Amino acid sequence: MAQKPRGMHPEDIKAFICKTWGTLAAFSVAKGRAPAAASNTIRQPPYSHPMAQIIAKEMGKQPYDVWPDFYHPDGTPIPCRIGRVSTAASGAAHRQNGVAA
Repeated sequence: MAQKPRGMHPEDIKAFICKTWGTLAAFSVAKGRAPAAASNTIRQPPYSHPMAQIIAKEMGKQPYDVWPDFYHPDGTPIPCRIGRVSTAASGAAHRQNGVAA
């Protein structure tokens, strides 16, 4: 069974900001960010850690309280990047006979 995400529901976060600022775009611009920054951060929490911290501060909470799956209890972000493994064939695989064509 899939595990339910913990933390606040994205619509609750959006409603809080919209009650205060009118729109997510107005909030983002007022904080010196691109108009879609708040929307993208709410939809995809690891999208922007700095914007997530701004949203949490606006709500009077720590980022961990809003998005516990993406932050340590002390407020530091959990790395979301996965180590990548190359899927490209090695150079020897391109040369079946071991010599260049």
